[in-house]
Amino acid sequence: MYLIHAADGCLPSDMSTGSEEELEEELRLAYVAMTRARNFLYITWPLRYYHRWSNFTDRHVYAQLSRFLTEEVQATCTLESSGLQRGGAEEEGDRATISARVRQRLDAIWD
Repeated sequence: MYLIHAADGCLPSDMSTGSEEELEEELRLAYVAMTRARNFLYITWPLRYYHRWSNFTDRHVYAQLSRFLTEEVQATCTLESSGLQRGGAEEEGDRATISARVRQRLDAIWD
């Protein structure tokens, strides 16, 4: 089972944070989604996403993990990353390797 875009503003939705009852309903729905998974549960959230995209800008905002995924909940999960994370514990060697690859690709384009 997949629970996607578990960022605050989507889980819970911005439209349902107006009252305590709406927030409790969102929490109940998240709980049901997470406890119905039989074999696996993947919870995903973006590092950042584009906000109010227009032709003139690529503005983005950094996503904040859902308030429903507290430290206690996260302690029961295995955290995996699909790439380098902002503020993560990646090794400098990885950054240097990626920087070198990007530099090589740019050099190839401009030669």
